[in-house]
Amino acid sequence: MIDSSVDASPLLPPDSSAWLGRTLALSCGLWHGAADLDAAQLGKYRLLADWARITAHVRVLDVGSGHGGMLRHVSDECGVTSACGIDSSGEACQAVMRLGLPGVRTYHGDYRGFAPDRPYDVVVSIGLLENVAGPLEAARQPDICAEFFALAHAWTAPGARLVLETTISGHQSDWPPEASRYLEAMRRLGLSGALLSLDRLLATCGQWWEPIHVRTHRDDYARTFSDWARRLRALPRTVQDSTLADWLEFTTNGAVLFRHGALSVAHLGLRRIDCSGARFPRSPAAGSR
Repeated sequence: MIDSSVDASPLLPPDSSAWLGRTLALSCGLWHGAADLDAAQLGKYRLLADWARITAHVRVLDVGSGHGGMLRHVSDECGVTSACGIDSSGEACQAVMRLGLPGVRTYHGDYRGFAPDRPYDVVVSIGLLENVAGPLEAARQPDICAEFFALAHAWTAPGARLVLETTISGHQSDWPPEASRYLEAMRRLGLSGALLSLDRLLATCGQWWEPIHVRTHRDDYARTFSDWARRLRALPRTVQDSTLADWLEFTTNGAVLFRHGALSVAHLGLRRIDCSGARFPRSPAAGSR
């Protein structure tokens, strides 16, 4: 659950780049033609940037920007010079600023408190929606997603694009025994959230965004989880941290759940529905970003 009153970030062990890769992205890599994890993450960034039609002249808002992997891509590879990353982790926001990307800013806090001074052309969100709900808020997940899509509409100009990645429930309703270990590791790591099926997710965006691209990449996420687990096992024994075992439990069992089909992941490319006269919720806090 996002809580802007605290520095809300997962409990990452030391030298996380050794197992998460250069981007420090806790999200799905796309492995077609990729030789390693970094290339797989780059493949995902390229796909989303292509779907969003990102060029040097657009303004980009990354909601849940983490350590800035997508922001670095749109800056270095697409030439974007006006972008903002929103994240509830102050450490992640500082990491983005240390990248020194021209024209890139950050907003530390809950995305529901964000109010831009002028509209954005593209909204990106990777791995956010499944992590907003608290442990007792799973029933609210459709409302949480609908609110996000409404806010993204309010943040953007006519013709805008929204691209996102989110974990979804898979086609298998029976969860394997590894599920309990996966969920317990999530709890110990401070990860929480709720999932929708793909059809329910798409239903929550339909009033504000038209689906243009819809893909699931369950096998790619299973491979990403497996690669994280392999890298964690390969860490030198001199690396001592109490969360290492929890991350290994999370990644090992998560790979099983994606292979089984209990979990999946969706990548969506959406186009803004530009309807006049509609009423949309506004961000509760004002300010220029």
